[in-house]
Amino acid sequence: MAIYEYNSHNPHGGGFEGLRVVVSCCRSGIHQRYFNFRHRGKRVTPSREKAMRREAKAIDKEWRQQQAREQKGRRDEARPNRNADSPTSTGVGGIRMTFTVTRKHRAGRNVHYYAPAFVVHGSNDNRVFTRTIRVRRGEVMAGWAQAVRFYCEQKGIEGAGFRRLLRRRPPVARFEVVRQDMNKRLGHKIPKEKVPQ
Repeated sequence: MAIYEYNSHNPHGGGFEGLRVVVSCCRSGIHQRYFNFRHRGKRVTPSREKAMRREAKAIDKEWRQQQAREQKGRRDEARPNRNADSPTSTGVGGIRMTFTVTRKHRAGRNVHYYAPAFVVHGSNDNRVFTRTIRVRRGEVMAGWAQAVRFYCEQKGIEGAGFRRLLRRRPPVARFEVVRQDMNKRLGHKIPKEKVPQ
């Protein structure tokens, strides 16, 4: 990625005089744009040449930022799940399975309500994000899609990357493993009927 200047010191094979902005992006290929310092056989005015240089720098900066976003998105897609052995792992780093626990005081006693959920957690540009998406009865795919959509929005993952993560939905039976783990390790009493079907 660079701005190349063609002139008498650095001649272009076709006789072109001006600037060439080139950036190679991962997904969208090579972007390039030419700024010609000659118009109808005459050299453009110094003020017009200065404006072209400013525009070339602005385009180069914009394309470099796009390239950085695409590379970061690819890194986030390929990032291995460090907690793959965890019972709450979905296989996608940043999204895990759990049961939300709501405690309420009813008729003089504490009552616990449990609901299956996906928790999306991570950071982007030194900004932490977390969202819990509850899974309604029989709507595991919808809950997964919502979790992946939020994760991709936060990480700047689009198109094929989004679809690839969407296909990596963990099996619904995995919620049973999460239920057993939370009951054993954390002392909850999550009933079996709370596991989505």
